[in-house]
Amino acid sequence: MTNPTSANAGTKVINIATQATGPTVIDSLDVAVDITATNADQVTLYATVSATFNFAFSANTISMAALSTSARATGSVNADIDTNANNGWIAWMRSATTATLASATSGDSIFSTNTGSCVTATIGAKGYVVDVTASAGTGTGVLTVATEFDCTDGQAGGVISTTYEQIAQRTGPVDSDTLALNSIVTISAITEAATDYTDTWQVVGAGNF
Repeated sequence: MTNPTSANAGTKVINIATQATGPTVIDSLDVAVDITATNADQVTLYATVSATFNFAFSANTISMAALSTSARATGSVNADIDTNANNGWIAWMRSATTATLASATSGDSIFSTNTGSCVTATIGAKGYVVDVTASAGTGTGVLTVATEFDCTDGQAGGVISTTYEQIAQRTGPVDSDTLALNSIVTISAITEAATDYTDTWQVVGAGNF
């Protein structure tokens, strides 16, 4: 095979010959080839994956049974979280009202007098806390609940505020993480009768892209 003397881009003629010993040319053929410029024989593919984030509640109300001085009352709502954010997601929570279960009829309210992590709602005394539990979906990274709200005994939780507090996060993309927001309420013997004790939670989440 005899290559052209110039390797510059363009059409070039190459001679291909078959030889016997000697050498003696048996047959010979000139062929034309195209020498391309740098990377002209390459194709680069580009694609985009759109950002996704889903944060959806199983319900928008929690109906608790009649409160009693002899037991803790509980109620819960679940949030489903999905995102393809490389750094996962973060969720925050606050009370949109007074951070108490308040009755406009009686003027009384139910609240926790203590603060800190995993405050116990004591039977026979006023108490209002929120416990957060997390179930992992399919994904990467680490799923964690904030220490204040990570209480597993069904008796204690975090005392929510009127300002946003982080309640949980994951450090990688995921399909179907679940957060259960569990209210735990106790009352004292002199908690005034009324049917309209209420608080409103605002819970927000964001993908950490």
